[in-house]
Amino acid sequence: MLTNMLKATVFATTMAVTAGAFYTPAFAETVYNRGTAAESESVDPHKTSTVYEANVLRDLFQGLVMQDEKAKLIPGAAESWTVSDDGTVYTFKLRKDGMWSDGSPVTADDFVYAFHRLEDPATGAEYASMLYPVKGAEDVNTKKGKPEDMGVKAIDAGTLEVTLKAPTPYFLEMLTHQATYPVSKASIEKLGADWIKPGNLVSNGAYTLAEWVPNDHMKLVKNPKFWDAGSVKFDVVNYIPTEDRSSAMKRFEAGELDSYDDLPTEQLADLKTKFGDQIHVGPISAPTIMPSRPTRRRGTTLNCAMPSRWRSTVISSPKRSGRIRCCPAIRWCPPASRATRPQWPNMPTCRRSTARTRPRRSSRSLATPPNIR
Repeated sequence: MLTNMLKATVFATTMAVTAGAFYTPAFAETVYNRGTAAESESVDPHKTSTVYEANVLRDLFQGLVMQDEKAKLIPGAAESWTVSDDGTVYTFKLRKDGMWSDGSPVTADDFVYAFHRLEDPATGAEYASMLYPVKGAEDVNTKKGKPEDMGVKAIDAGTLEVTLKAPTPYFLEMLTHQATYPVSKASIEKLGADWIKPGNLVSNGAYTLAEWVPNDHMKLVKNPKFWDAGSVKFDVVNYIPTEDRSSAMKRFEAGELDSYDDLPTEQLADLKTKFGDQIHVGPISAPTIMPSRPTRRRGTTLNCAMPSRWRSTVISSPKRSGRIRCCPAIRWCPPASRATRPQWPNMPTCRRSTARTRPRRSSRSLATPPNIR
């Protein structure tokens, strides 16, 4: 049994960075038994909605761009890309050695088909909005436009052009989401709903789906057709759903699980004492809504309405072991994204309030927070 979890990469198994996760020091085993806190509902990229499914899909599929272990953008199915001067046209060059697991080449038409399918109302995709920055995508999803009018075009088999309706600095980050992964048109048209079953699923990622026993395990095996198969470290990855976190701790201790990414925080201190450096606590970009102090003044920003004790960068709780580090959210997009940072956080608190309540003039250089209305 594997007793060390290697750092995840897009070429092997990718590990979600959460508030608490187990990892163990590594031997050269080829099987990774990965505990997960929930069963996947689907492996169709356009019909999933949870982090647990996203973890599996990152192993099965590869989008145009991916993220490395530090969440930095790196090439995925596209080996390179360019952006027009006005920031609205993205041109992706696909890898010449990119292949589906059935041996057929991954082409620009595959992405066009996938993007159209994502926005098709008949698909019922929960994350269709991930492509709303694309010209015409929202209209297609809301039955106001046609797929052929979307700003997605295959210039040739190896070149994909995507036109946005407006500059979107974080668009490349959006393409790392599982909803934007390509799917095999030939497989879907031939097998219908059965295309996602083990033995049928055609994918372009580091692994293929070999077995899926609901509430027991999902077995992924190394994809020999993957363009970077030589860098894939594990021959087999078993996703083992264990919803009860205390039970997961026992399974980890017994050697049944090599990792688990949803620790019971109330046991964190004891677990650290017991397992030492086998426990890894890392950051996660997730906005949390906290109750704010009522205010009679209309237009007061959230930061002004929030008690100062909640604006601290460190929150301590006697019921939780350790300290939870956080920072006030000044926008909905996390700091790691490429979204333009608003200027108003640099203003004194009192000026933020007056800037919000006073009529704005075109000559003002400090704008009202765009996400506080």
